[in-house]
Amino acid sequence: MLDFTGFNRKSSVDAHDPVSDFERCATADLRLRLDGLHRSLREAVARQSVNSQPGPDAESAPLFVTPDDAGRLLSAVERATEESPQVGGLSESTPAEERQRSELTKKVTRSQSELPIECLRREHELSDFEIDVLVLCAAAELDRHYGRLYGYVLDDMNRQAPCVELFCVLGNPGLNERIARQALLGRNGKLRRYRLLEATRDSARPERTQLALADGVLEQMTRPGTWRDRFFDPCEIEIPEYASLSMFPERKKLFRLAGALREGTVAIGAVWGERSCGVSDAVLGLAATGALPVHRLPLDRDAIDTELSAAKARKALLWIETDRLADPQSTTPEVEALLVDRLERVTTPVCLSGQFPWRPPSLLARRDFGEIRLRSPSPEYRECMWRRQFESLDPDHARDAIARFRLSPDETRAVGRVAAVRTELESGTSPADHIDVACRQVTQWQGLRFARLVEPKRGPDDLILPDALHEQVLEVARFFRSLIKVDDGWGFGRLDSGGGGIKVLFTGDSGTGKTLAAEVIAGQLGLDLLKVDLSQIVSKWVGETEKNLEIVFREAEASNTLLFFDEADTLFGKRGEIRGGNDRYANLEVGFLLQRLEQFSGLAVLASNLRDEIDPAFTRRFQIVLHFPRPKEDERRSLWRMAFPPAAPLSPGVDLDAFVKLDMTGASIVGAARMAALLAADDDSEAITLEHVQEGIRRQYRHEARVLSATAFETDPQPGARRR
Repeated sequence: MLDFTGFNRKSSVDAHDPVSDFERCATADLRLRLDGLHRSLREAVARQSVNSQPGPDAESAPLFVTPDDAGRLLSAVERATEESPQVGGLSESTPAEERQRSELTKKVTRSQSELPIECLRREHELSDFEIDVLVLCAAAELDRHYGRLYGYVLDDMNRQAPCVELFCVLGNPGLNERIARQALLGRNGKLRRYRLLEATRDSARPERTQLALADGVLEQMTRPGTWRDRFFDPCEIEIPEYASLSMFPERKKLFRLAGALREGTVAIGAVWGERSCGVSDAVLGLAATGALPVHRLPLDRDAIDTELSAAKARKALLWIETDRLADPQSTTPEVEALLVDRLERVTTPVCLSGQFPWRPPSLLARRDFGEIRLRSPSPEYRECMWRRQFESLDPDHARDAIARFRLSPDETRAVGRVAAVRTELESGTSPADHIDVACRQVTQWQGLRFARLVEPKRGPDDLILPDALHEQVLEVARFFRSLIKVDDGWGFGRLDSGGGGIKVLFTGDSGTGKTLAAEVIAGQLGLDLLKVDLSQIVSKWVGETEKNLEIVFREAEASNTLLFFDEADTLFGKRGEIRGGNDRYANLEVGFLLQRLEQFSGLAVLASNLRDEIDPAFTRRFQIVLHFPRPKEDERRSLWRMAFPPAAPLSPGVDLDAFVKLDMTGASIVGAARMAALLAADDDSEAITLEHVQEGIRRQYRHEARVLSATAFETDPQPGARRR
């Protein structure tokens, strides 16, 4: 008698609790499925009883085969020649069981739920046979009697765990169906790929492989909710509904490549392009057009052979992202050599993708290889994509977003989703109101190692410069907004041998407003400022500085920020005569920077106190070079008035115009004003007095190692004023 106490446990919670009701329905569904499988087990037991009847001498029966035994065995194996490739379930439900299951389905549907096993079947498209396998594995965990039954059916009581052979004999299938069942239960079958089943003991003979439910499967069989969040194949890529090739300027070539991969006339296709080109979308579009599933290959030595086999079993397009092969920290030469060797032999269609082409000569010599280099999507297509994500977005707003944020198609979709969520959380807003914030969230998902993000807080009114220079600074933001129109729309990008973008050089004395100008430009564009930390960049080890800089440039490109180098002459200084090994390496660093800055496709601003120390080769690559002079009297007057916030308790007796004749930069004036406020607070003064301001100026001069004349102030401090 089978013990179902494991299935019939009752919850101690109230009977009207929807969770306990659901568990009871799920358990009843599991029990109904077992009722049908019991019939299959009973048939297998009866068949084994006939096949294992002893001869005249019971003790010697295992040592020989009688003529009667041979006849029975021959009859059994003759059934194996039946042509029945269709894999069906291990049993059929009776009409009564179907009615009961229908009632259970209706009951959970009223509570907007779905029976767990039916949910599993739908989400992973499992067959009746695969569902039956999971149910019998669950039964073995809940009742020990099943194990003894399994051992009897297999004629070996040492094998009481569920195994491949057990599920291949239940129902007495023919040869073709047994082969198909073995494939379904192999390591490339859905049950093991989705980590629903685990092989607890592998064997040289696949049919002897023991199987068990993976951790959490049995629990999920009585719980509501999806299975996909835990039981999935990380290499199996779902093709989204939006996957299409029609968006790409190279769509005709891509359509031909998709057909060639499907028909096998091209063995390996490749798609190369910058991040903003939508390389991943192109790969998914190739698969959708060719009606091929997608299997992504991890570049892991231990996984390559296994996943190649899985892709072949799925008849999938094997997707390999090759940029990791160029990174020695991600892969090794041994992994690359193994990958080339396998790709030379595999018959599965392959698609390579990345920013940089990967073309091993031996691979191209042995396999038919076709590649396509993607161009950036047209402004018109990008506008359509933005408006698809934001239905209420007007064309001007869409074009402005395109100009400021160089996003890939996938990132644009992410921005739309983030903005929609923020709209739900903030009533009275529309998704278009959250574009800037959503773009920052999407592009700045990774941590920064050698730079610091600065959110712009000051605007054009805070930037005190001569009128002409002030206008030129604001021009930088407008130029960057127009860059896509000029390069892509008008074709000027074709004439640029570098990566495009805009490079700006600010020169001038310290404190004249170079950093503030960069912040204002970023604020005008709605971007964050990525300020490079030179103390972390420069390394005494050969080659490390270049590696660190490469990381910074990649982070800036990925995060859509304004890249800002302060004290740029430290890195971008003149190359000198080689008199020793260190000079050679220093010149190599400058040469690398020269090339990498030219390839940078974003907005880069470099600030230097010493223009003459910048290598002329860099200066030629700047589209804009602006010199920041020391402020004149009118500008210093405005700076002094801005240095004290409206909430600052400045004494009415302080005439700030009295200090405009002092040759001070904006940073010096702000520093002196802040020191005056600190002195007043330290004195418990209710106001910042003239004496505090004068003392702040003195300290600022000393800080800059400058001499303040004795006649700098028209009046001397009153007796008892603080001097330090």
